[in-house]
Amino acid sequence: MAITRMTVIKAASDADYRKGQDIFLIDKRIRNFETDINTLTHTPMITATVLDADGTEHETQVSIDEEESQIIGSLCSCPDFYQAQGICCHCVAILLKYISRRHIQASFPAKNQNRISQNLIETYIQQSSGIHYTAESSDVKGQIELEPILHKQYKKLSVDFKVGTHKKYVIKDLLEFARLVREHELFQYGKNLKFFHEPEAFTPESRKLLSFIMQRIEEYEYHFRYVQDSTYRFQTIKPLRELPLSPTAIDTFLNLMLGRTLQFRLADQTQTIRVLDCDPLLTLSLKSEDNSTYKLTIDNCLILSGASTFWILKDKTLYRCSENFRKDMQPYLTELNRQKTQEMILSEKQLRPFYGSVLKRLQAHTDFQTNGIDLSGYEPPEAHFSIYLDHPSDQIFSCSAYAQYNEETFSLATPISPEDGFRDATMENKVLTAIQSYFHPVMASEDEKAPEVDGDFIIDHDDTASFLFLEQGLPHFYELAEVFISSNMKRVRILSAPKAAVGVSVSHGLLTLDIRSDHLPYDELAGILNSYRRRQKYYKLKSGEFLKLENNSLSVLSELADGLRLSEKDIANGQMTVPLYRASYIDAVLTSHNSDMQSHRDRYFKSLIRDMKSVADSDYEVPDAMKPILRDYQKTGYRWLCTIAHLGFGGILADDMGLGKTLQIITLLEHTRLTAAERTDGGHPVSLIICPSSLVYNWDSEIEHFAPALKTLLITGTAQERQDLLTHAADYDVLITSYDMLKRDITYYDALHFQYQIIDEAQYIKNHRTQAARSVCSIHSVTRFALTGTPIENRLSELWSIFEYLMPGYLYPYAHFRSELEQPIVESKDPIATTRLQQLVRPFIMRRLKTDVLKELPDKLEHAVYAQMTEEQQKLYVANAVQLQKELESQNDSMFKASKIQILAELTKLRQLCCDPALIYKNYHGGSAKLDTCIQLIQNARAGGHKILLFSQFTSMLDIIEHRLKLEHILYYRLDGSTKSEQRTRLVNAFNENAIPVFLISLKAGGTGLNLTGADIVIHYDPWWNAAAQNQATDRAHRIGQTHTVTVYKLIARHTIEEKILELQENKKALSDQILSEEGVTASQLTKEELLQILQ
Repeated sequence: MAITRMTVIKAASDADYRKGQDIFLIDKRIRNFETDINTLTHTPMITATVLDADGTEHETQVSIDEEESQIIGSLCSCPDFYQAQGICCHCVAILLKYISRRHIQASFPAKNQNRISQNLIETYIQQSSGIHYTAESSDVKGQIELEPILHKQYKKLSVDFKVGTHKKYVIKDLLEFARLVREHELFQYGKNLKFFHEPEAFTPESRKLLSFIMQRIEEYEYHFRYVQDSTYRFQTIKPLRELPLSPTAIDTFLNLMLGRTLQFRLADQTQTIRVLDCDPLLTLSLKSEDNSTYKLTIDNCLILSGASTFWILKDKTLYRCSENFRKDMQPYLTELNRQKTQEMILSEKQLRPFYGSVLKRLQAHTDFQTNGIDLSGYEPPEAHFSIYLDHPSDQIFSCSAYAQYNEETFSLATPISPEDGFRDATMENKVLTAIQSYFHPVMASEDEKAPEVDGDFIIDHDDTASFLFLEQGLPHFYELAEVFISSNMKRVRILSAPKAAVGVSVSHGLLTLDIRSDHLPYDELAGILNSYRRRQKYYKLKSGEFLKLENNSLSVLSELADGLRLSEKDIANGQMTVPLYRASYIDAVLTSHNSDMQSHRDRYFKSLIRDMKSVADSDYEVPDAMKPILRDYQKTGYRWLCTIAHLGFGGILADDMGLGKTLQIITLLEHTRLTAAERTDGGHPVSLIICPSSLVYNWDSEIEHFAPALKTLLITGTAQERQDLLTHAADYDVLITSYDMLKRDITYYDALHFQYQIIDEAQYIKNHRTQAARSVCSIHSVTRFALTGTPIENRLSELWSIFEYLMPGYLYPYAHFRSELEQPIVESKDPIATTRLQQLVRPFIMRRLKTDVLKELPDKLEHAVYAQMTEEQQKLYVANAVQLQKELESQNDSMFKASKIQILAELTKLRQLCCDPALIYKNYHGGSAKLDTCIQLIQNARAGGHKILLFSQFTSMLDIIEHRLKLEHILYYRLDGSTKSEQRTRLVNAFNENAIPVFLISLKAGGTGLNLTGADIVIHYDPWWNAAAQNQATDRAHRIGQTHTVTVYKLIARHTIEEKILELQENKKALSDQILSEEGVTASQLTKEELLQILQ
């Protein structure tokens, strides 16, 4: 056994193998090439400096096992090394050089120990080999030609090829030829033809044919392997001499041959033909056989039909016919070809309709010879059309149409018969098609209730067809015919919707909305808006007239009616009152449609909107102690908080992770303390902060650090101790508790009232049905704020839950929110619903991204690092995946829903197998490729002086990693759900300050609320369904205070569910920044079809 090219091909992606082969063929791009023996494994180790095309150098190393024909390990300094799907192109290049040298040196005696002579031998062999290849390549570069031969057998077309320069050789197997081209291999066809199969070797014209061959071979191989019946899938593909041509391939191939000559083989005879882009001139001859019979003859020609092009072979020329030629000539020629004849016989009676319908179209494209026959008498008379319209009742329109030829008149409802040879079928069909676009024929009916209509066509109880006929059909009828309209018909009109005006004013803490229009019928306005909402183009008024719904003022009224949930009674009255917090939404709607309708805002309304929009210019002074600490964007955030509180609203501070949301809230609380101290009424506002238990001490520490004058009280201890602490709440400025403690103590808060209620990591209440969500909503507070870097992690209902806490009812009852906003946005990408939600929520959300406000923050580089599972690991994974796939395929929808929990457990099992099968199987000793990759990453990073955060969702996986780190003598810290709150802070400070290189963190326990800027590498050991949660964890390091570029590695087991998770994360970004932030995906949301897809 030995390392072969096939070993290298299997170890690299197709793209990297091709790039590596290109590098290998240009020997100057591989320098300092050396082979040595690895002292640990006693196997060959290859090192070299490899140059890219631009001269960039990469240090490359590969260890191999010749006996097992395996690549043991590889290393390269190129940026693509960790992203490559296998070994990178530079590793490919030095392996190919190694194989080449080994092959050359095999013919020399091993006993030659003289180093000088050995070097000379290697140099001259290499030089000789290089000259040979270069000469071979340069001799033929741009000279190799491909000569196609087109075959027609029965109804099938195929093509084979010859290759060469002056002398051409038949390509006996196009599949093998394609492989030679893909691998740029050297091959000898005969005594005078040997060359590397590179595109540059071929002439420019032949390169086009080469691309055609490669594409068709790829399609052929795919069809053979995956499309044919499964019983043939695993058979070896036989050599392919002739390439079969589909209709599409016929067009592609012949278009490549335009302007060139081509060998064409038909019935064992080969001829040279030209391929031209023009219509052939065919001779069409009409002769009289006797007084009552005529013979119509056309030149002999061969038809080749492509997918979209009509080709005709005549007199050794193949013509690409124009579209007009195809339309007029193809039916005729195809019919003759089907009947295997060049002529047809026409009777005197047949000639008249044939001349008007067919022959006149044929003679436009042929050399038409009448042979003395006078056809003037066969010219059809010009048709004159008349259309009669009536409106006999409210729901019915009727129509009759006639064609008049001189003195004869025909109803268009009567089909043309062969005897009516002079009727103009083309024009009659044109008029009839126009009518039947709106009307349908009157059918005989025995139903006594069926309407009696004086006409051949009818619109019966179909308002949409009636409107379209009046709007589009009627004007078209006037272009085609003389139109006669009854008196009833004249009374039906289409009216343009009159413009409306909206006024808005502030009174007694409410908004008053006035809708005015001089011509809009208020009693029908609700129906009009309902029709507009359903995207209808019209509304039928009680008068029977149609109102055209394309006036943009209606879009404003419809949006306000939906967004404010106005009742039909409100709309009919023309005046209504709504809560003050709807001000920004109303202003946004009116502003975005400013040119569509008139609006009036009173001065109080304008002042309210101005306060909300001009936060940066507001008069809220930053406390003196905080001025040197806060950045400009944080000062803006503080003033926004003050403005929202002053106006009596609530809001979400949704800045990107690491931008200092905590500091902005502390500034607000300090401002409140200072303002209260100036009051003379002795009032003392108390605020409540609710956060995850892991952050309680962090909040206390931050307040102590930035605003030590604020008196804080931590609600911790036993139930009795917490109750006692709450009795002293009025003595403090800020109370801090956790979601868990609040749920237990909620009854103790009934008598307490807070100035500010602040919930941190607000995604904790993303499910509005949980006790945590119900608890925070029951607290008595004047103003409520929510802090979160991810207001939407998985679904829009999470945003609704936060707003229900901030301002109950603002986003409507959940059932209405779900049906009118969530489902249209998520399922249908409804732009109107998306815009409405944006206009509703954006005034109450302050969100800044790091890329927008921290220009000095270092880059964040993200890489997916792929690990090929060990053989034993792969077997276990495939067995479990196949079992789950079969189980899913056997389930109907109801069974699938019932077994969802079990399926999620099986998915988790697959993810654990990707991490390490030892998580599931106690006695497993088959190794984990991902664990080995992870340890290698850590070792390389540690050697480079980096510090690493390693996240996993499985604490048991952290146990395994911890054990390996001990074996490797690598120091580390660990933080998971069992870590006490006080200890978390000490661990974070220690990691940021000392030289311990690794911090193992459970994603759930440490993904939020930690500042770990001491790290510059983040490793996600296992991908989580929710991209937002992963990003949140990453931003423990990529945040304010970070001075180094942060590199993020996502470890992925190749060809597993983990790759599909990455794809799903990308595909599920439907709400990405459209509303707020990235949308994630949870396993519980996956459909049966999506689950089957990720298991494939």
